[in-house]
Amino acid sequence: MGRRSDPAWRDRAALDLLTRRVLPTLPSLHAGPLLIAGEPSPGFDVDGGRRVVRWDRMASRRGAGTTLPSASDIAVAAVRMARSRAALDFMVRAVASTVRKGGLLLVYGANDEGAGAVTRELGELGIEARTWASGGRCRVVGGVLDRPPETLALSDVQLVAPIDLPGVGERDWLGYPGVFAAGRLDAGTRLLLRTLSRIPPETAVLDYGAGTGLIAAAAAGLGAEDMTLLEPDALAAEAARRNVPGGRVVEGAGWPPLEGTRFDLILSNPPYHQGKAETVQPVLDFIRGAAAHLERRGRIRFVVQRRLPVEHDLTQRFDHVEVVADDGPYRVWEAWRTLSPGEGGSEAADADGSHMDLNRGN
Repeated sequence: MGRRSDPAWRDRAALDLLTRRVLPTLPSLHAGPLLIAGEPSPGFDVDGGRRVVRWDRMASRRGAGTTLPSASDIAVAAVRMARSRAALDFMVRAVASTVRKGGLLLVYGANDEGAGAVTRELGELGIEARTWASGGRCRVVGGVLDRPPETLALSDVQLVAPIDLPGVGERDWLGYPGVFAAGRLDAGTRLLLRTLSRIPPETAVLDYGAGTGLIAAAAAGLGAEDMTLLEPDALAAEAARRNVPGGRVVEGAGWPPLEGTRFDLILSNPPYHQGKAETVQPVLDFIRGAAAHLERRGRIRFVVQRRLPVEHDLTQRFDHVEVVADDGPYRVWEAWRTLSPGEGGSEAADADGSHMDLNRGN
């Protein structure tokens, strides 16, 4: 499989460069515990019998992520290049406080992710960065940390800014560096929120891939009182707890954490990344699992980039599929079943005409 058809090649090549070309060749001065931060691979081998500590913000099969690393006296810390500079800066600062004096702090990733241009983040910690290895279009950059900083607290990096939620109004919003759309309302979510009107208070609402809680907060402002927020990023989930105090925040990836739970309304701006790779698969996983988590006349409404091919999967799993809004690169879809499996003919299901009318202005 070529690199163009294999979006995960960066993850494999960068990890291989770190574990095979750099770590085995380090001098005895840097012997001791290894902290790996932000590595998407579920498992990897490190030569030399080092104790390996992971810091993962994102939930996975191993369980929920954590907002900050809890390790100390680390000899070598290696940070996987993040998708944004804000996220990288936060991770480097958080990891640096776990490193022992004279320890090594490295950043590894693909060249086209910016792995060769991290001297600013490292320089702010007094590190004279150099390239330790390069190859396979990847690079490992870093240096010695002579003066580790004090332990980072979330309050040191929290971002509070006013945000205007359609149909709700302006309010202060809490975010953290590197979380999706921190401190702003992204265009896709804005379009989705503009399609919503009053939500009955008894409606069980799920905000799938909730981020910092924008959709759930808007739903609450429109009348919803029973809200669940599902979010894999521990840092975003922490912000969501603060932003939507009446909601139940579940930290987890995909549908497994909500097994056996059903909702009247599922709202989402679903992610379309797996690790660093952009792919439609997480959106399809959302669609394919949604029907099993809907009450009898429950609905899903979500926004995606219009170029993503989702209509086929929607029509395979739902009786009714509609485009609620279409603006620029984004499209808002709504889907529902006439009946749950085994309930009988569609005429009986539609007899009372009971379904939520969520459209603004109707």
